[in-house]
Amino acid sequence: MLIAWMTTGTIGMMMARYMKSAAKKPFLAKAAWFQVHLILMILTVILTIIAFIMVFADVRNWSGGAHPVLGCIVMILSFFQPIAAFFRPDPKHERRFIFNWGHSINALVIKTLAVAAIFLGLVLVDSSPNQWLPKVMGGFFAWEVLFYIILEINMHLKTKDIYENVNHKIPIEIVALKIFIVGNLAFLIALLVGIGQSA
Repeated sequence: MLIAWMTTGTIGMMMARYMKSAAKKPFLAKAAWFQVHLILMILTVILTIIAFIMVFADVRNWSGGAHPVLGCIVMILSFFQPIAAFFRPDPKHERRFIFNWGHSINALVIKTLAVAAIFLGLVLVDSSPNQWLPKVMGGFFAWEVLFYIILEINMHLKTKDIYENVNHKIPIEIVALKIFIVGNLAFLIALLVGIGQSA
């Protein structure tokens, strides 16, 4: 679940929101940003299903509490997100905006619930006296919010034509995404090591 919702899901969502102008060159007949988004989100759903099955196979019981409830909701919403995307209307269709809004809102709800479920799950497995795993997750969450703010400001400035990348070398969005991924992986590794030591 950590790999799905800290890495593949987050990066996939960022690709769809912020990389449209930076990665618009065609790749397999579609824009590169879309192909990366599609692959990462399918991988996120697959990882979520695998983790969901692994947890129930290990626990073999309903443990109760908010964590498994949120996990089940995330699982259900995640499962339906690609199914809805498969039936999306053509980009020029007059009702495409309904799909776009629904897809975006569902993604935001899934991401919010997934992060809440991760926080609750880390509290359950963290056996350290100072509960450092939720603190590391808090650091990751702050890291992610920081990059959402940076990319949102960048997108706003571009749409208002306040600036443009005059050098045309590497788009700012790509640089920000690479930095985000490095930090993201550092937080992910810290959490996985911490969970391994708590077990």
